[in-house]
Amino acid sequence: TGNNLVATSLCVLVSSIVMKLPLFLLYDLSFATENFILINTPKTWLQAQEYCRTNHDDLASVSDDGERQHLVDLLKSQSIIEAWIGLFRVPWTSWSDNTYTGFYNWDAEPTFYTTDDHCAYLSSSTGKWYEILCSDIFPFFCYRGEIMLCLS
Repeated sequence: TGNNLVATSLCVLVSSIVMKLPLFLLYDLSFATENFILINTPKTWLQAQEYCRTNHDDLASVSDDGERQHLVDLLKSQSIIEAWIGLFRVPWTSWSDNTYTGFYNWDAEPTFYTTDDHCAYLSSSTGKWYEILCSDIFPFFCYRGEIMLCLS
């Protein structure tokens, strides 16, 4: 009765470092959408990764079609044609943050080079991923590794 202190959920901001720890103490969790940041300063893939790791968390990982479309929309809103994402190395099975690549959106089956010289970028015109030399320069997507966890 008039108690404004009663809450239906308890939320906390958790860094990506904590997210790598077991979450056995948490129950009935809901996760907020990760925050993607478009950096419109063309860099090589390695320079982009260094920038993201220094200023945010890492280059963006794309886990489903909804995230892919969100990134395409961000590119189009800034009239940017292509941007690096965090996918590199053969056999294209993990992101730069070492998470597993379970979602693929290649325009064509990528080639399997024997070196790590090829990286992936996202095209705003097709919404597809393409491989190219990591030494090319593009704008890029970072993600902020803080996630809102809510107990309900």
